[in-house]
Amino acid sequence: MSESEDRPDLPIVSDSADADIPVADSDTAESTGSHQSLSAELRGLIDDLQTTVESELEFHRTRISYTINQSKHISALMVGVGIFGSVAVMALVLGLLLALIPLVGNWIAIAIVTLTCILLALLCFGFAAWKARRLQNLYRGEDEDKQS
Repeated sequence: MSESEDRPDLPIVSDSADADIPVADSDTAESTGSHQSLSAELRGLIDDLQTTVESELEFHRTRISYTINQSKHISALMVGVGIFGSVAVMALVLGLLLALIPLVGNWIAIAIVTLTCILLALLCFGFAAWKARRLQNLYRGEDEDKQS
């Protein structure tokens, strides 16, 4: 049974291979049933879109909640890093003092350790300032070559 026999309401056009092809008429495509079908499809599409948006919002809410929770844990651990790192630096300074005192004396050992700490602090500050200037110039749109 050919397609034209299935749909007797469609006119038939022959192609180059002599096969009968049913052609939809403009009046047939715009029947009342197709309008109802189109509105039902649009309602379904809107429902699907609403479900998708709600799912995306819930996903992002959950992700933000997880991120905030993990950030709290990371912050608490970083406080621990700061405390134990400070204690380690104090132990290093005290160890250096105890090691240098027999070699050079009390006051010279204190001066050596203090000046070394000040020098390291100045180097860190200079490097931080240099990085901050580079970042500032990046946001201003200046090239690094123009600075020198």
